[in-house]
Amino acid sequence: MVGSLIIGAAILLAQTHRFQVFWLSELLFSAASLLGLWLILSILRSGRLRG
Repeated sequence: MVGSLIIGAAILLAQTHRFQVFWLSELLFSAASLLGLWLILSILRSGRLRG
């Protein structure tokens, strides 16, 4: 899901340079960053990473 948000935001940013779409792509990048951080923290807190 994080990867698809990043790819979608990059496609939006590359295709058009309108101001409204710029904010949408920034929102998608922010959401992907927060979801990625949450995913990393939840993996580390679960303890399953250590074998």
